[in-house]
Amino acid sequence: MSDVDLSVYIKEIKFPNPVLPASGTFGFGEEFSDIYDLNILGGIVTKSLRLNYHPGNPQPRLYEVPCGLLNSIGIPSEGYEYFKDHYLPFLNKLSIPKVISIAGNTIGEYIELIKYLNKDTGIDIVELNVSCPNLEEQGRTFDSDKDALTKVVKEVLASSKYPVIVKLSPNVDSILANAKLVERLGADGVVIANTLLGMAIDINKRRPVFKNIFAGLSGPCVKAQILRLVWEVAEEVKIPIIASGGISTFEDAVEFLLAGATLLQVGTANFFNLYAMPEIIDGIREYLDKNNVSDIKQIVGLARKEKML
Repeated sequence: MSDVDLSVYIKEIKFPNPVLPASGTFGFGEEFSDIYDLNILGGIVTKSLRLNYHPGNPQPRLYEVPCGLLNSIGIPSEGYEYFKDHYLPFLNKLSIPKVISIAGNTIGEYIELIKYLNKDTGIDIVELNVSCPNLEEQGRTFDSDKDALTKVVKEVLASSKYPVIVKLSPNVDSILANAKLVERLGADGVVIANTLLGMAIDINKRRPVFKNIFAGLSGPCVKAQILRLVWEVAEEVKIPIIASGGISTFEDAVEFLLAGATLLQVGTANFFNLYAMPEIIDGIREYLDKNNVSDIKQIVGLARKEKML
């Protein structure tokens, strides 16, 4: 079946296939552009952009654990002006959809950044990272407080000329409740999920590895947990779900599609297999061909249905 249709949509934005990099694992794409043609991807998701320069957390920032990775990066950013001058021209050369992840420590920072991005060309979707510390609310993350999450999502949706997807953290009382909330507010999609909290201790120094003690856990070790979250959210949320967490093979990708994800973000796998995303795209196509499925949309959520194709 040579004409398998891998395309999926968020609103009117067409993704030629569902495989994208996860924010923070692919830079702005330039680092991978000499390895393969980025236009074979479904789209590109940038590292989180801040309004102003931010150095991120001190070293160490990464620590390998069995089947995964702990990171305490701290969302470093050169700021909008640097992005506009150095990264946006490169992104504009790509033919695939561009998803710009944004971060901030106040609602005002998000809104001012959105207003700048609204003037740019070549951007298709904004991914709202709400796992940032809210400095106006004693440093609690935006998505750990219903009122703060409501306010930032409302303000961004009202200000953005682009469709907005919201990247949610699993480190809250209920990611399902937050997904339902952002859907009611009018978000165009929801990313399930940001990294899980973990930690490591240096047994020689007898101290936590990271200055902030806790760090984000990602990689194959989190796949089963994130798959469960995607399943639960897909049961009650109708906007597109972008699955992110533990996807490293085409089999992983197909599981998430069957559970109800429309799009897939590949993160940690890019570090240990530079060709992870092209291989996953090819694997999905071969799987559909082998199973006589002509359109990838036919298998989204299929595992929850009684009658199989």
